[in-house]
Amino acid sequence: MNIRLLLFTSLCFSLFIGCSNSELYAFAENQSITGNFPVEFNKVSATGKSVKIKDTKQENDSDKELSLIVNFTYDFYIEKHEVTCKEYSVYRKTKSCDNDSLPVTNVTYIDAILFANEKSKDHGLDTAYSYTSVTCDEYNCTKIEGLSFQPNANAYRLPTEAEWVFVAKQGWNTNHSWHAGNAKSTPHPVCSNGQNKISICDMEGNVTEWVNDWLNTIKDTTITNYIGAGTPNALGERVIKGGNYRTAEKSIDSRRDVYTVTSSTTSDYLGFRLAYGQISEAEYFQSELTAADLPTNLTISAATIRKKTGTFKTKIAFRHDISGSLAFVDFSSGDISPLAVIDTINTFHPSISPDGKRVAFCTSPEGVNGQSQVYVRDLNIKGSNLVKLDVENASIPRWKVLDSKDTVIIYVTSAANNKYEPSFMSKSTWMVPFSDGKFGEPKKLFDGAYHGGVADDLKFAVTGSTLLRARTSDSKDTIWYNSEQACNVSLAKDGSKRTLFLDFGGKTGRKFVGKDYDVHEQILIADSTGKLIQAIPAPKGYTFDHTEWVTGNLIATMLTDQEGSHKKIALVDITDSSILEIVKGDELWHPDIWIGEASKTDSPLDQDSASAYWLGNDDELLASKMSAFWAITDSVEIVALGSSRVSLGFTPIALTYGVSFNMATIPNDMDVILYLAENYVFPHCKKLEYLVVSLDLDLWSEEPGINVKRNILSIPGFIYDINHNFWKKENASYIIEASNLRLSEQDYLMGYLRTKGAVKVSEENSWTFNGHNPNVVVGDSVWSDNNIYETALQQFKELLDMAKERDIKVLGVVYPQSPEFAKTGAFGRHGMRRSTATKVLERIANLQSTYPNFIFMDENKMGDHDYPDRLAYDYDHLNVYGGYKITARIDAILWKHGKKEEE
Repeated sequence: MNIRLLLFTSLCFSLFIGCSNSELYAFAENQSITGNFPVEFNKVSATGKSVKIKDTKQENDSDKELSLIVNFTYDFYIEKHEVTCKEYSVYRKTKSCDNDSLPVTNVTYIDAILFANEKSKDHGLDTAYSYTSVTCDEYNCTKIEGLSFQPNANAYRLPTEAEWVFVAKQGWNTNHSWHAGNAKSTPHPVCSNGQNKISICDMEGNVTEWVNDWLNTIKDTTITNYIGAGTPNALGERVIKGGNYRTAEKSIDSRRDVYTVTSSTTSDYLGFRLAYGQISEAEYFQSELTAADLPTNLTISAATIRKKTGTFKTKIAFRHDISGSLAFVDFSSGDISPLAVIDTINTFHPSISPDGKRVAFCTSPEGVNGQSQVYVRDLNIKGSNLVKLDVENASIPRWKVLDSKDTVIIYVTSAANNKYEPSFMSKSTWMVPFSDGKFGEPKKLFDGAYHGGVADDLKFAVTGSTLLRARTSDSKDTIWYNSEQACNVSLAKDGSKRTLFLDFGGKTGRKFVGKDYDVHEQILIADSTGKLIQAIPAPKGYTFDHTEWVTGNLIATMLTDQEGSHKKIALVDITDSSILEIVKGDELWHPDIWIGEASKTDSPLDQDSASAYWLGNDDELLASKMSAFWAITDSVEIVALGSSRVSLGFTPIALTYGVSFNMATIPNDMDVILYLAENYVFPHCKKLEYLVVSLDLDLWSEEPGINVKRNILSIPGFIYDINHNFWKKENASYIIEASNLRLSEQDYLMGYLRTKGAVKVSEENSWTFNGHNPNVVVGDSVWSDNNIYETALQQFKELLDMAKERDIKVLGVVYPQSPEFAKTGAFGRHGMRRSTATKVLERIANLQSTYPNFIFMDENKMGDHDYPDRLAYDYDHLNVYGGYKITARIDAILWKHGKKEEE
């Protein structure tokens, strides 16, 4: 089904350390600034006007420029210039500021919004951003959880993309900008190169700027008071605007950077400016729901769910009520975004199978008297292998593993109101075996539709839809809770025969809790006799719904707001009554949470740190590969190190010479390659024969240490390795064991990282894919004039020396880039003068005479190569087909020079 939805969902990111709830602020619509408005802000009269946002980078049509028209019904204020080092230092510590008047850079999106919050509080305002937890180091905050933007708040905030573009178009003039042609590769004091018609400076250049929006694909439509996409894309990308001192003048107007930009990205050319003002009746982007896209957001990371459940092997299935679709989240997957299975089958009460591979569901909800069917399908995006239980009526399925180890599904013939005993007892509870993807022969268990759960003895059972009924082990039907109204009943799965349920603020519940409460404001738990033993209150402003036992101590629930909308899926821990929010959205129903068996180990290592590289974030490329690396150290013969060109262009399954592993990462330079080779590859890959290294001359512009730090950041696994000297002298078996345990929980690592290597892309890709101008060089080419590349050359020689000592061959590969660069003065996408590159390549080739273990392979040939458009992803990357071609050529060289050929 195709459904048009306005997305008003909250913006959510990952959690690692907690902040006090005092950091949450409610806004007052009529609040205004205390005292005079800051002089550095100018009013922008936008009411009744519109602006056009253009985007030439489209997924399926690279040549068509699409435009979104945004209408404004409000005015706002915007800062005259980018936030300066001096301004920023008032509230937050700066990382690299040589001058108070320079724009602050090296700040994440999270840093920027927290700065806005601090400024708002300092000026007596409310805040535009609320959150529950944030992770920061000395200078930057890189992870945030429960993030929500309040457009109605009168507060400082980042400008929306529409606001930014509207202001920028008031006299756009790149002559009044600092760009690659005039900035000399450095930022300049704000407002030092002119201003536009409304006295705003540096929109076109100096530093690129954060805006408030998630990155989305622009559509030809019109939206009023547009504030961006309602949910992040698969990578969690953010919009950034304007040129910078490294941007070519003709490529200043963009929505992106050359690299993926997420909320945790930092760069020495990325800063921000603030806006102020309320956005009334704000609208997110109107999106079409597809099978791979769901208007919900996770509020926690895979690492957080593991801390609560003890394993990454955790899955959530639920109903997305707006579409009627089955939705799910798999925390053991590489993509932990909520996904939906879209078809014509209405889905209620999903229940995940004991092995976590399938989901059963019915077509009618609790409390409704009518036709319902039970289905089982695979829990994947296709919902494959769909089978239907061939009975007249079946509702609310629940999986169970019997003492015989057989897997069955318990269901009832009706989930209707159970108030009237004759009607209730005319219905029945059944059991049907399920194995090998097929239903067996159904067997009736007893009269009465006990859909809240059946105990292991197959006698004790509970149900609730109006009345809380229990079928005791002596086969008697009993009404509990003094015959007061109850619903959402669920029987514990640990054999304790405890029952949880929700009530309507009844007399019995109020007496037990000791105070009055409203409908569904308490989760009530009864023992096996019906006696109340525990009550758990809902968070302020919410009530519970659709409660379901998960384990002995955990309960899945919906949190419903004061308007009755099912906004959040949460996990309740009955040991301390804590509530962990997991998913946010609109009308999320019937959550079922499956927790697989946690991996066991006798290792003395700290299991929270050992091999804890990948934390479920899409921008942790190297981190996501490390557990897989440790798992293959005993067998790998070829390791590929390099940049994104290797990541997309080295395909292990295309190699026949031996076991290979793609260890490429982003960002990359020779410093990163040497670091990984020296500390990981050489010491631990005992069968290593070849090291394949990309020679990315145009990336040899950074000082040593910068890109290494960007890859490692503050990730626990890397810090743990450093503290243990990379296991060079210690027994590495425990770290390998820890990695194998994590791999057993993360199918993403096993499937993608160990076998696929290259990504699949459209056959329409080319050297000019997505509208890239192949003549555009990021920054300028003159950085190579300072001979900074000499450091990389020296590091490469160190690498060759280390390899020579170990009898390891090094294959240095120059990956192809767009042949159009031959028409410029640059070697490639990131510069280096062509004249300089020619000399450097000659020097590298000559190293073969000094190092017999070195093989030079130039597949670029200064642009004169034989990789046509159909083998390119964009202007400096091969696509999957190009990856197969170059890998086949690499394979031939390995056979030619390898020991196996010699033998």
